[in-house]
Amino acid sequence: MARPRKQEVDYFPHYCDHGKVLFILENNFKNDGYAVFYKIEELLARTEGHCYDCSKPENWEYLLSKMNIDETIVSEIIEKLVVMNVIEPELWKEKRIWMQSFVDSITDAYARRKVHLPLKPELMSTETPVRGINVNINPQSKEEESKVNKSKERKTFIAPSLDEISLYCLERKNNIKPQHFLDYQTARDWKLKGGQKIKDWQAVIRTWEHNSFNKEADQRPAYPQKTVEELTS
Repeated sequence: MARPRKQEVDYFPHYCDHGKVLFILENNFKNDGYAVFYKIEELLARTEGHCYDCSKPENWEYLLSKMNIDETIVSEIIEKLVVMNVIEPELWKEKRIWMQSFVDSITDAYARRKVHLPLKPELMSTETPVRGINVNINPQSKEEESKVNKSKERKTFIAPSLDEISLYCLERKNNIKPQHFLDYQTARDWKLKGGQKIKDWQAVIRTWEHNSFNKEADQRPAYPQKTVEELTS
């Protein structure tokens, strides 16, 4: 059995030349800054897609338990990394940790894999607060989404023309007579047997095919037959 393809790594580079990021963290937070930085990278290494979702309370609690440092200090260090663009600012607004520098550092690990190096995730439409961390939530977003869905539900059904029905029946190569289908559905006000309004007339035609609905109907054409070319011209 083939091994599952995961976007995780067992190791990542730990460079001796730490650069300005770690220098600033250590200058502001001493060893806590150093520890939090590398523990975040360890967490990202073992996270599918290398993007850690802190919007889930259990994930945030797990991150804090790995740090073994006061929550306030951890939050301040993360915010410092956001200010320095080490943690992607827009994704952190959704309480997700994405470090492009970390992903770039493990490029070689994916060079020998069939799975591609993860790309930065797309922003989500909604945001969730994390254990008292204030996230700018737009209360109108769900309301607007609900209005759009209701608008779609209320969309008026437009009955097909005889030519549209004829063309579809020709494409399906069935024995349904388009005029008979149109007259039948018009008489029923385009409603199903249960009284529900038809939403997809093509699906009804396919049901007629399956049930051989007009097999006993008069086989004489109720109107001059047209070719596909005539119907589409």
